[in-house]
Amino acid sequence: MLLEMDVINAVVKYLEKVKGYGIKHAVKSTKEKGVDIEVYLPDGELLKIEAKGQTSSDSHSTRYNKEFSSNQKLDHVSKALYATCTYITHGNVGGIALPGDSEHRELVERIDKTIKTLRIRVFFVDVDTREVDEYS
Repeated sequence: MLLEMDVINAVVKYLEKVKGYGIKHAVKSTKEKGVDIEVYLPDGELLKIEAKGQTSSDSHSTRYNKEFSSNQKLDHVSKALYATCTYITHGNVGGIALPGDSEHRELVERIDKTIKTLRIRVFFVDVDTREVDEYS
């Protein structure tokens, strides 16, 4: 299962190595507040990404090492979308990074038109290989 930091690290690696983007900032711990990943795009725009994991990274949580429920995944995607909309409102490009399991993919597909209208970049991290693919 992917922790939030697994998702963040995989996406940072993908953006640096595969896309060649300059990383402005990436959190080193889920305890940090604020934007999870900030990346300079080739056109100079700033891409701000909100990441979510597949399980809790808090070893004291009852959800630790247990996959989040469908309702929790919906809640996480909703909160990530809200954060992304605030990034867009402030003149940035918004993005979401999620585990690439079927439930997360389905949640994104349900709001496909909105994601495309707002030009939100969505990154899925494969649960097994940790490879990243962009939703299009």
